[in-house]
Amino acid sequence: MAIDSKAAAEIIMTSYREATAEGPAPAAMAATARVVPQDFCKLWPAAKPILTALATLVLLLPGFGKVAAGVLTGLIAVGDKIAADLC
Repeated sequence: MAIDSKAAAEIIMTSYREATAEGPAPAAMAATARVVPQDFCKLWPAAKPILTALATLVLLLPGFGKVAAGVLTGLIAVGDKIAADLC
């Protein structure tokens, strides 16, 4: 299945919206979710450093840490590509 940057960005934003939707989450988390940008071009610059740090931390895990870090690094590269295409 081929996927373009716009569709990929929408998949990411849909997952983001679901993760930050109000519901059983504490009120502080829900309030924070309301002030976070709701488009990929604003979300990506905030998310990328966090994902990069996570990839570095995962690398330290014994066993499949290198595999997980490699996959996460690849997903970061995909996010960069989407940002380059759309932003």
